Amino acid sequence: MGNALVHRAFSSSAKLLAATAMIALWSIPSAAQTAPTDLGAGEIEIIDDIEETEPEDEVIDAAEPDERPLESLKGKAPPLPDLTGIIKNKSWAQAAGKALFWDQQLGSDTVACASCHFRAGADPRVTNQLNPGLNAGDKTFGSSAGTGLMASGQPAGPNITLKPEDFPFRKLLNPNNAKSQVLFDTNDVSASPGTYAGDYIGTIERPKQRPRATNTDRCKMTTDEVFNIAGHGTRKVEPRNTPSVINSVFYHRNFWDGRANNLFSGVGVFGRRDIRNDPAARLLVLKPDGSVALQNVRLDNASTASQAVGPLLSDFEMSCTSRAFADIGRKMMAQQALKLQAVHVEDSLFGVGSPIGDIVSASRIGLKYTYADMIRQSFAKRFWAAPGRYKFVTDADGSVGLANDPAGYTQMELNFPLFFGLSVMLYEATLISDDSPFDRGQLTALQKRGKELFEGKGKCIACHDGPLFSKAAHVSHDGKQPKLVERMAMGDGKTSLYDNGFYNIGVRPVQEDLGVGGTDPWGAPLSFSKQWVLGRKADSFLVDPCSFDVPFPGQETVGCSGGAVPSGINLRDERLAVNGAFKTPTLRNIALTPPYFHNGGQATLQQVMSFYNRGGDFSSPTKSPDITQLGLTAGEQDALVAFMQSLTDERVRCSRAPFDHPELLIPDGHKADTVKKDGRLADRLRVLNATGAAGYPANRCPDNTGNLFDMARNINGFPIK
Repeated sequence: MGNALVHRAFSSSAKLLAATAMIALWSIPSAAQTAPTDLGAGEIEIIDDIEETEPEDEVIDAAEPDERPLESLKGKAPPLPDLTGIIKNKSWAQAAGKALFWDQQLGSDTVACASCHFRAGADPRVTNQLNPGLNAGDKTFGSSAGTGLMASGQPAGPNITLKPEDFPFRKLLNPNNAKSQVLFDTNDVSASPGTYAGDYIGTIERPKQRPRATNTDRCKMTTDEVFNIAGHGTRKVEPRNTPSVINSVFYHRNFWDGRANNLFSGVGVFGRRDIRNDPAARLLVLKPDGSVALQNVRLDNASTASQAVGPLLSDFEMSCTSRAFADIGRKMMAQQALKLQAVHVEDSLFGVGSPIGDIVSASRIGLKYTYADMIRQSFAKRFWAAPGRYKFVTDADGSVGLANDPAGYTQMELNFPLFFGLSVMLYEATLISDDSPFDRGQLTALQKRGKELFEGKGKCIACHDGPLFSKAAHVSHDGKQPKLVERMAMGDGKTSLYDNGFYNIGVRPVQEDLGVGGTDPWGAPLSFSKQWVLGRKADSFLVDPCSFDVPFPGQETVGCSGGAVPSGINLRDERLAVNGAFKTPTLRNIALTPPYFHNGGQATLQQVMSFYNRGGDFSSPTKSPDITQLGLTAGEQDALVAFMQSLTDERVRCSRAPFDHPELLIPDGHKADTVKKDGRLADRLRVLNATGAAGYPANRCPDNTGNLFDMARNINGFPIK
């Protein structure tokens, strides 16, 4: 479809149907309004029947080999959507995305996106980082034996400071033998603190402060049954470890379980699933005739936009319960960007020499513009220029329409998830680390030995291949999808279908966390392979049975197109290897992003190598076949760690452009003896100073050791507010 901007209409009573174009708009009947005539891009094409074609009929494969060599990332672009007719100034959108990503006004409890992604795009804190295993249904912290203790012997619970002796979370007498005596085990997760418990009421405008930690949302505070000390609330901790956002634009799907959809609809995490299941999940789009229609964008290869909007409404991450996107839009659009945080005068996107010129305020606190100003510079008028205020109205048949309401929200406020998702995606598209010693071909002898082991005896390349060191990540192949469904023999020798790039490696028992084997909020499978065998596709994806590692018997008789399988094959009888499978993370900058795995249960790269050397910690029939005892010597494990250290980009390590950033206040546990008026424990805050394009001096950059506690010592050097 090239650069065409295709808008598809459906009646207000119709169900959401699939769209065709790489960029499209789904729409329902509009409400007439007075509006400017200059709407940015050209006229909108209306297609009456959006069920005419499916996107998967347009393309077939990505022409990617099954075995992709390890190679430099230099010169390789991420797959991104065509934003013609939506973004009018990419540089302004990137600047808006960076400001929004780092702005502490965004979260209900002063939590920015960057609060969990401030070091190499990840989170190396060690205080108040413990979740008791809520995904496994466990609300009790500590040992699986019920002692209430961590491996170090300290009492488990909220606000503890983890110790080196607490790792790994499954401790064996012989770390290289999975069958040796278990000294300690817990299903607890080392993750990131987010919000306190509370129900959203409204927004409070506070006086400007520096540095500040004052909440700008008004919430009815409650005490969470798990995250409290003697009835005093602590920040809730997420149920999975925080992955890095650096290079995340190369993933077809995001989050550990892949729920951040490749398709961004402009309104949520789950692509067209959001729109099918919520009639009010709509954007307001201004038409050339001055009317306003309820529509949705369809943007493929935009999983980072889908991911970006997820934490905004999560009452574990950034929001009081029941806050809406429009509430955030109302709060943020009127605000001076970053108005309570210092910004370096040489910031690569805001300061002297930036693509849009110097927009840092004269006080060096915040930017010169409001978020509304930045959105107007970034996006086509059709998404923000409608006058008036609106509310959604629900008809008797369950359909949703639009009505004028003086007490309602503006178009700009209602379209906040579109602005946020796309601007953050474009900012994150600048966070590509492609200048490591590996990329420059400057490996030491030990690192070269590690690379040989990585590609051979260590079997690492089986999952961590290509320039991103991840089967789940792909460089741009215009108009084509990568291989997303695969069939191969699993650990027990029997074949299974699975989602390519998502593997069960035996970190924890399958039943504790289903990963990509789980479902969305409406009960539909996240897994592509599960959708395929059930014959109920919630997502747009291709299946090419001819490319399977283990094809179906007789596949050659039916060819390869359209996912056809031989007549004797009943897909519903096929075994699936999706439960307990998680996205393969990139290994770039891995030495800067401990703790490791989806449960954060390994504190060092040495512990990770022991895990793989013993063949993982838990067995299951559908465990990845490459997770076996490796027989690596201590020296070989050291060589593999050295090779992984060669994947660190010095710009990332020292927060140099494009990885520079504004000031950030980071909650680092609670003051156990300080209770606030609302009954919560007060934060202990550390100040991450702003950097410009030159980054930190060498003596302030974190060590490239792959050790969580080396990273934590660097954080402990930050001043306390």
